[in-house]
Amino acid sequence: APVTRDSNPDGPIEMENVDTRNAGPSNKPDINREIKDTNLEEPDELHDSSSDISGSGDEFDSDSSLTKSLENIFFSINSDSTPPDSGPPGAEEPCTDAMTESDGDTRYQTGRKRQSCHQMTFGDSGEKEQCSSQDTHESIVVGASHKKDGIRVYNKRHYCLYCSRPCAKMARHLEKAHEDKADVAKALSFPKRSKERRHQLDYIRNRGNYAHNAAVMESGNGELVPFKRPTQQAKGNEFIPCEYCLGLFNRKVLWRHIRTCKRKSKSVAQKPGENRVQSMCTYTGPVPAQISDAMTESDGDTRYQTGRKRQSPADSLNVPACDSTVPDQMTFGDSGEKEQCSSQDTHESIVVGASHKKDGIRVYNKRHYCLYCSRPCAKMARHLEKAHEDKADVAKALSFPKRSKERRHQLDYIRNRGNYAHNAAVMESGNGELVPFKRPTQQAKGNEFIPCKYCLGLFNRKVLWRHIRTCKRKPKSVAQKPGKNRVQSMCTYTGPVPAQISKQLWGVICSMNTDPITNIIKSDHVITDLGQDLLNKGGNSTKNQHNVREKMRELGRLIHNGRKVTSLKKLEDFINPKKYLEMVRAVKVTCGYESGTGTFQIPSLANKLGHALVNVSKLLKAHGLITNNHELVRKATEFQQVHSEKWNEMISSTALRNIAESKWNVPTLMPFTEDVQKMHQFLSAMQDECSSELSGTPSTKSWTELAKVCLTQIILFNRRREGE
Repeated sequence: APVTRDSNPDGPIEMENVDTRNAGPSNKPDINREIKDTNLEEPDELHDSSSDISGSGDEFDSDSSLTKSLENIFFSINSDSTPPDSGPPGAEEPCTDAMTESDGDTRYQTGRKRQSCHQMTFGDSGEKEQCSSQDTHESIVVGASHKKDGIRVYNKRHYCLYCSRPCAKMARHLEKAHEDKADVAKALSFPKRSKERRHQLDYIRNRGNYAHNAAVMESGNGELVPFKRPTQQAKGNEFIPCEYCLGLFNRKVLWRHIRTCKRKSKSVAQKPGENRVQSMCTYTGPVPAQISDAMTESDGDTRYQTGRKRQSPADSLNVPACDSTVPDQMTFGDSGEKEQCSSQDTHESIVVGASHKKDGIRVYNKRHYCLYCSRPCAKMARHLEKAHEDKADVAKALSFPKRSKERRHQLDYIRNRGNYAHNAAVMESGNGELVPFKRPTQQAKGNEFIPCKYCLGLFNRKVLWRHIRTCKRKPKSVAQKPGKNRVQSMCTYTGPVPAQISKQLWGVICSMNTDPITNIIKSDHVITDLGQDLLNKGGNSTKNQHNVREKMRELGRLIHNGRKVTSLKKLEDFINPKKYLEMVRAVKVTCGYESGTGTFQIPSLANKLGHALVNVSKLLKAHGLITNNHELVRKATEFQQVHSEKWNEMISSTALRNIAESKWNVPTLMPFTEDVQKMHQFLSAMQDECSSELSGTPSTKSWTELAKVCLTQIILFNRRREGE
C-alpha cells in the first residue's frame, strides 16, 4: 500500500487507500492508539466547567420516550471507527455487516458497506466505488474555541428551542421572548443565581442545540453546537449526544460525563466500558433519512408504519407544533395543502386597547358604550342624565345626591353593563376591540381578559381574583373560596354564550379548569357536538354533566398530545383511515405507553378513547349524510372498518392485559375492629347532635347534616352503594 509522510520526516506514518480485506490482524495498523486523549475540549462558559446539566433523573423520564424512536445516524457517517460490538479490527470477514453481527441489532445494518477503508474494489472490473461513509456528512464540523492575544473569546452561540435563533445569552433571551412557555416559566420561578434555575435553563439550552444539531445532521452540511468546544476544529462524527441531558460531547470523553450527568436517573446503574456508553447514546441521535421511524421501534406495530414521514427535530423533542413562534399557516402531510392552526382562530383579532400618554401626561380618551343606545361616550354619567333619564335604573341612580357613593356605584354598574353588551357583540363577531374596566399599559389579546360575575367589568385573568375579594356588587353571603383558577372558572360562565353551543353545555364547559385542554374543547366543534349529544341523551343531572365533562376532556387531552407528536390538529382529522397510525400513536402518548415494557400507565383510558372515537365517527357520518357530504361519510365508514380490524391488535389487547395483570396478587385489606367501632360511635354522636340542633333551632344546615349521617348509617348497615 502507498505510504505518505507529513512535513515532519520523523512523524507517524499515515496509511491511505488500504485494502484490509486480505490482511491479517497483525498487518493492520491501529492508528487510533497513537492519538492522545489530551486537550480535547475546554469550557466555553464559566459555568460549563462542571457537568451539572439539570435537575434530577426523574425529570428526564418525560423526555426519555421522545428519543427512543431516534436511530443511529452516526453509524452511517463514522468512517474512522467501527461500530461498537462489531468484533476485532482485523478480523477476516465478508463485507456485509449482517454476517459479522451476533446480537439482535443486525436487522438495522444489513446491506451496508464496511467502513474500514476509504475506497473499496468490487467485482472483476476493478472499478473503484466510493465508500458509503464518504457522503455529504463529511462537511459537518464542530467549531473550535478562539483566543485573541492569549485571552479567551466567548463568542459561542446557542440555538433557541422555540424560535431557533442563535443567541449568546440564552437565559436572557428566554426570559424576554419566551417567558410564557411552561418550561421557561418553571425555570424562572426559582431564585436568581440558584442551582435549580441554572440547571433548568441549561437543559432548555441543550434541547435547543440538540434540535439544531438534528437539523444539521439531516441536511448533511453545517456546524454542530457541542456542550464544550474543542481547541481545534473537529469532524461531526467524533461527537455524540448524551442520552440524558442531550448535550453533544466528544466520543472519547462521553463516558466521563455520563458518570456525573445530573439528569441521569439514580436508578440507572453505571455499566463499565466506553463503547457501551457510546452505543447507548448513539441511539439518541437523529434518524437517518433512509430509515423510517417505524423500523427503530421495538413494539409490534413496526410492520404497519413503514413509509411514514419523518418528524422534524422539534417534534422529536415534544415541542408543540401549534406554537406562538410558528406562522398561522402550517403545512401538514404529503399533499402540501396549508391548514389553519386550530389555536390561531378568529378570536386572535380581538384585542384590548392600551392607555396612552402624550409628553409623559396621561391622555383620558377612553370611550364607554351606552347600555340603551350603544353609543361610545367619554362622559357616561352626563350622557345618561341628558339622554336616558327616563330609564328606571338611571332614575334610581340620579335620585341619590351628587358625589355620593351610592350614586357613583349605580352609574358605574350601568356603565359596566353597557360595556359588557358591547364586548359580547365583539366576541360574537370575532373581530373588534374590547372595553376593559382598566386599560393595560400595552395592547393585549382578548382571551387574556374575563368579566366579573357580579359587576360585569372586564378584568385581566391574573388580577380577577384580587378584584373579586373587594367587588362592591358581590353579595355578603357568598364566602370567598381559595384559588385563582376557581374564580376564573366561575366568571367564565358569566361571559356571552357562543351561538353554536347551548346554555347547558356552556355551563359544563365553563366549570372546567382554565387550561389548554379547555381551550381546545371550546374551539373544536366536533367535541362540543359530541358533548351536546351526550347531554341530550343523559339529561341535565349533575351526574350526567360530570360524565359529559369527563368524556370531553379525554378527547381534549388526545388532541393536545396528538398535536405534539403527529400532524393531527383537530378531532375531525383523527377520523381518517389514512392517518389511522398517527391516531394510534397519539393514543399511546396520551395513555403513557412504554414500548420497552409494553404497558400503559393508564390502560383504562385507552379503552375509553377507543369507544369515544367510534362515537365520534358515527356522529360525523350522520352529519355527512344530513349535509350530503360524501367525502365525510366515506372517511367515517372506512375509519370504522379499519378500527374494528386493528384497534384490538394495536391498543385494546395490551390495555386489557395490563388491567388484568394489575389485579394479580392484590391483597384484600380488612379494617381493624377498633376503627369500625370508632366510626359507628362518631356517627351516633353526630346523629344525636344534629337531632338536638334540629329540634332546638330548625335550619336547613342541621337537616342536611342529619340526612347525610342517616344515609351513611343505612349504607353501612345494608352493605350497598349510594345509588342502590
